[in-house]
Amino acid sequence: MAIRAAVSKTEVLQHIPKIVFTSAFVLLTAATGINLVSPLTSFDVLIGGIVGIINFYCLASTVKRSIAFDLHRIKRFVAFRYWLRFSATAVVVYYLVSKQVVHPAAFIAGFSIVIFTLFLALLIFAKKEGF
Repeated sequence: MAIRAAVSKTEVLQHIPKIVFTSAFVLLTAATGINLVSPLTSFDVLIGGIVGIINFYCLASTVKRSIAFDLHRIKRFVAFRYWLRFSATAVVVYYLVSKQVVHPAAFIAGFSIVIFTLFLALLIFAKKEGF
């Protein structure tokens, strides 16, 4: 039975720009398709996707920066950054929905497109690496 060598952290982090680009491409394609039906809804989907991409980018930044810390500092750093990111996302979503800048369903659809694309990219990466 062959034992596979562990994938290095830097190797995983190098794939993040490709994953974000793929997610942005899928989001843009979906928004363009929805634009044919309803231009206002496509704007809401696009805004939801942009919030999702920024959210993922902040998460990736936290992971990149936390690699250099020792175990005790990582816990506090990641927990603080998680709640900061979560709070900022909640404030943005609250503002956009309460001021009726976006329709909630279309916004959630755009956000979900990004999350599903990231999950699919993760599955493809894991299969390619033999996990």
